[in-house]
Amino acid sequence: MRGLQRDGVAPSYIKTIFANLSAVLNAAVDDDLIRRNPCNAGTVKLPRLDPSKVQAWEPEDVIAVQDALPQRYRVMALLGAQCGLRQGEIFGLGVEHVDFMRGKIHICRQVKIVRNKQVFDLPKGGKSRVVDSVPDDLLMMLSRHLQRWPAATVTLPWQKPGGRDDTVCLVLSTREGTALQRNYINTHVWKVALREVGIEPDRHNMMHVLRHSFAAALLADGVSVQRVAVLLGHSDPGFTLRYYAHFVKSQENQLKDVMRRLYREEGTPTIAAPTA
Repeated sequence: MRGLQRDGVAPSYIKTIFANLSAVLNAAVDDDLIRRNPCNAGTVKLPRLDPSKVQAWEPEDVIAVQDALPQRYRVMALLGAQCGLRQGEIFGLGVEHVDFMRGKIHICRQVKIVRNKQVFDLPKGGKSRVVDSVPDDLLMMLSRHLQRWPAATVTLPWQKPGGRDDTVCLVLSTREGTALQRNYINTHVWKVALREVGIEPDRHNMMHVLRHSFAAALLADGVSVQRVAVLLGHSDPGFTLRYYAHFVKSQENQLKDVMRRLYREEGTPTIAAPTA
């Protein structure tokens, strides 16, 4: 663990590595290959996570969890990690809002639970948004998903305005043709997949980590905070920056790179050595 910390590996990723290793060693104990799991020793100390900073997964974590999910629900992982949809927005995604030709997804509703009943509601913040440049692989996956599990026609009341009923053809649904239910998916689908791949099923690793991973990947690659805010549906880019500042590409390194490019050319003025 100390070696990984010295190498600058993020605490959240160290915890993922540790969980995977511990799962393998537990299997070795079960098979009588070793007497006990050294990861359980009291001297093993994991790095503390900064509670003020959201966490994100590496792409290989997303793929591992996706593969561990039941096939009917695998597309959930990429809708979150490649498009930044919240869990309720994934559950409420209608077929008519996926523009396969233009590579866009219109996010206009979510499924949520109010007083123990499922309802439709507007996305968080009360406004819809569009995620463009949806990866071709995800569009293909969505197409194949719908071929195997055709969209289910689901009727739910809107929380507001007026509580009127609405009928939607949902991309994702249960085997009974109903809208996905948060508590069931979290407990019996998502956490089961996390345990299978050795990721701790705590609150940091619930489905919202996919959205964080989407934002982190864009910001780390230099996409502007303003652009990421639009894709996430944040009305204030300042909120996006405060929430995900630790993922933004190092401004100091960017500045150094710019200065090197500008003043690397032949004929750059130099500062004369001081005279006595």
